[in-house]
Amino acid sequence: MHKFLISSILVLYMIEVKNLKMVFEVNKRKIPVMNNLSFYLPEKGIYFIEGKSGSGKSTLLNLIEGLYKPTKGYIKINNKRIDSMTYEEKTLFYKNEIGILFQSFNLFNDLTLKENLSIASLIKEDIDENIVKRYLAKFRLSDKLDQKVYSLSGGEKQRLGLIRALINNPKIILADEPTGALDNDSSIVLMEELKKISENSLVLVVTHNEELVNKYADGSIIFLEEGYLLNNVLKDNPNENLNIIKNKKKVKERIKFYFPLLLRNLFKNIKRNVFMGLSVIFSLLITIFSFSFYININNTSKNLIYSYPNYNIYEVYRSFKTSINDSSLAIEKKEKIDNMELMTFLKENDFNNYIIKDNFDYFFKNNVINIDGNTYENIVFEPSFELMDNEIIVNEAFISSYIKEYKEGITINFKSENEYSAYSKVINDEIKETFNFDINFLIKEVSKEFNFLSTPKIYYSYSFFENYLSLTLASNFSSLENNKTTYLDLLRKAENNDPLTSYSSYLFIEKYDFSRFNLFIDNEENIDDYRFYNDSRTIISSFKDIINTLFIALIIFIIIISLTSFFIIFSLTFYSYLSSKKERAILFLLGSNKKSIDLIYVLEPLIIYLISFIGGIILFNLIKNPILNKINSLLTLNLTINPSIFFFLIIFIIYFLIILFSALIPLLVSKNIDIASELKEE
Repeated sequence: MHKFLISSILVLYMIEVKNLKMVFEVNKRKIPVMNNLSFYLPEKGIYFIEGKSGSGKSTLLNLIEGLYKPTKGYIKINNKRIDSMTYEEKTLFYKNEIGILFQSFNLFNDLTLKENLSIASLIKEDIDENIVKRYLAKFRLSDKLDQKVYSLSGGEKQRLGLIRALINNPKIILADEPTGALDNDSSIVLMEELKKISENSLVLVVTHNEELVNKYADGSIIFLEEGYLLNNVLKDNPNENLNIIKNKKKVKERIKFYFPLLLRNLFKNIKRNVFMGLSVIFSLLITIFSFSFYININNTSKNLIYSYPNYNIYEVYRSFKTSINDSSLAIEKKEKIDNMELMTFLKENDFNNYIIKDNFDYFFKNNVINIDGNTYENIVFEPSFELMDNEIIVNEAFISSYIKEYKEGITINFKSENEYSAYSKVINDEIKETFNFDINFLIKEVSKEFNFLSTPKIYYSYSFFENYLSLTLASNFSSLENNKTTYLDLLRKAENNDPLTSYSSYLFIEKYDFSRFNLFIDNEENIDDYRFYNDSRTIISSFKDIINTLFIALIIFIIIISLTSFFIIFSLTFYSYLSSKKERAILFLLGSNKKSIDLIYVLEPLIIYLISFIGGIILFNLIKNPILNKINSLLTLNLTINPSIFFFLIIFIIYFLIILFSALIPLLVSKNIDIASELKEE
């Protein structure tokens, strides 16, 4: 090895290493790597770090890069201690001050050559594209811009790594065994370029190739078993009082979007992302449908009761509860309320628009109807005050059960025979009467009533049947009491606890008082032992209870699937983040700050969410009408679901925050990576 001459010209020293000591602790055993090493390197020239494998060459380079903190001593670059740099200063250091050339390249192999340089350009900023094009032409890589890095040769990868290291004209180039994976010709091309670069920058190369040192070195630091040998490298600084101007730039905090990496991640993790997207779409659809149906059903249910022909007719009675053998069980007994008493009660509570009528249910017991030669028993009959003559209305449940095909003009024959006994004061004895009916009813129309819990029903004209009862004589009572007595007379003379009254009356409330009356009877404190029963109201109330219960169950289900989505996104993001340690280490040494690096792994699930949200909205609109038509058909509803933009915005924000939180947690709980170990060359 030839002797180097030390220049006597005043030199600015870029790197200062002072009393450096490095000890590693492995399994509680301390292993010294270097001790009391001091030297100065100028701002330009090419210098080598020589030594056998394991002697500490790469460790020194890692210390200069700031990846390790020395046990003792310090390293200054541009008069700034590396070990005391803030995070911002270190980011600026990697971004503007140095370029690193790795032995094992540390490129993004599944991206193209162009994309690798694009990422470096985004990080370094203010890149002269002409310089990049000149390097590409010089290293014969211009025609390989769209080629994936994994398909390049070792020499091409190393040349690409050199272009990336030089892309922003750094003041220092650090190269760890840059020719280790190259053939002789490629090594010469690389070293010639480094030598040329050293005319304006400091190049520091780790090698064990003595020929390279003899041919290209301006100086060298040799690691020997007994210590260190400095060739044309000063141990002491002759310009101790020289003030070196510090770089006053600050790291720009604006967020960078590394589209190539982000796009690569989206397709690289396609199965995971599809699974994540499907879980988000499923959660969104359940949420949108649940809240939309609940809101619309609640709004629609307010008017559902008006679909029943007898919606404002109440069965009214007094209720008595009698306990059974002092147990917690009780029997409810019914009794008709005296008309005058009921009228007084209604007037006291400011209800004046009503009609009180007798209950005819007793006469419809044991009925038999005949339709086109087919007979059916015990059909439910309900009164209506809107029908005339012998007209009736049947519901759809009746049509589907008893009539194959509905046509206008269908007649139903009604027959009933019911026995009745009552005490007569005239003969001072009990009289038995048999009520016989044989009436033809004409179906006027089919009621489009709410079809929930629906049973076959016939709605008859109250006025017609009342007139019929008033004209039909009770033969036994008329004969024995020697007085014309009709069925209606018997009913009106019956005691309040007589079964002929069905123990109740009918109360017809005018439509404009209907809502207020419903609110009144909902408050049971107002009505004492009075009971107001309306079959349609009970059905609607049951439906609301079921919907509310179902909605609560759906809310729980939504919470579960949201937590599941959260866990899936958390797990997959955490896995992606952990499996990308090397990539993050490369980006950090290129000068990217943690915020920008983390953004890549946050943006990925957010982009999946955005795509999933759009897909979910499209799918919602595609399946909305078929589902609505099925529900409307089953329940005879007229639901329409047209959520507002505000509704979708709320859903979007809620799930966006869930996804964002799911993606951020892994980044917050993950420990900082050991960059030196991730990019370890030896």
